[in-house]
Amino acid sequence: MDRTATGTLPPSLGFGHRLHLAALRLWRGFPWPGGRGRYFFKRLVLGGARGQGPRPIPTDVGWLWLEWGEDVLQATLYANGRHYEDEVTDYLVDLDLEGACVLDVGAHAGFYAVLLARKIGPTGRLVAFEPQATLAASVRRSLGAAGAEWATVEERAVGAEDGVLTLHLSADSGRTTAGRLPDGELETAEVPVVRLDRFIAGRLDGPPTLIKIDIEGAEWLAVDGLGDLLDAPDAPSLVIEIHPRQIVDLGGSQDQLVERLRGHGYEISRLHHRTGLGPLEEPLPTTTTWHLLAEKRARRGQR
Repeated sequence: MDRTATGTLPPSLGFGHRLHLAALRLWRGFPWPGGRGRYFFKRLVLGGARGQGPRPIPTDVGWLWLEWGEDVLQATLYANGRHYEDEVTDYLVDLDLEGACVLDVGAHAGFYAVLLARKIGPTGRLVAFEPQATLAASVRRSLGAAGAEWATVEERAVGAEDGVLTLHLSADSGRTTAGRLPDGELETAEVPVVRLDRFIAGRLDGPPTLIKIDIEGAEWLAVDGLGDLLDAPDAPSLVIEIHPRQIVDLGGSQDQLVERLRGHGYEISRLHHRTGLGPLEEPLPTTTTWHLLAEKRARRGQR
């Protein structure tokens, strides 16, 4: 897959936005030396987009509807066109997923959803879960721009039980969580929650090949919601962003999550930021988020 492809410029863009995109391309292509000058010019070029709502912006995976504001990931994608999680992006790009069924749990702004939809193609199926309404709408528009009719967006959270969940909203929407926010919150929102095993049984033809999970500490609840699917030989591979502190806030433990997956026959690796796929070192990281890869042997042979 060509990671630099951005698709055709949407025809409905006005002159102002086209001018903004031209400035953005100059920003991305300029050999900045770093330091304060870079951030001054970033504000100069992009500051006018603040508060304008999601806008179509070209990225490595295609056009994404992004908003320039407090959201760190959206701001990174907006300014640079690339995700800062190179280890996850590189791993997913290298997978053979044509015709596969994949779930993106915690789709956020849709970077991985669009990447995966392009990898899967029209013979496969992508389901993206994103409970924040504004983000879910942006993911739908981005998938629509990619022509990914085989992808759908579920505007709900994933957890251990069906029901309703209180989300604690942050100015940085990427930090919205079911747990408490250390620096306070803007407000709360009630969102529907679904167990993955029930969703898969009712809506899909069989277990997905891959599930990517990034839900700010609730990852252990999403895994719990897979139930007996974890024991199947063709159980889905799992790419999980682990949030050590948030897991504890929500009553879980990253060590217990790792041991549980091993108990279901999964082999555990880590996706390292600089070195890529490697063994899981112990003790586990406790001061920063990190990415876990869990695979059954049958799935490892297909990688």
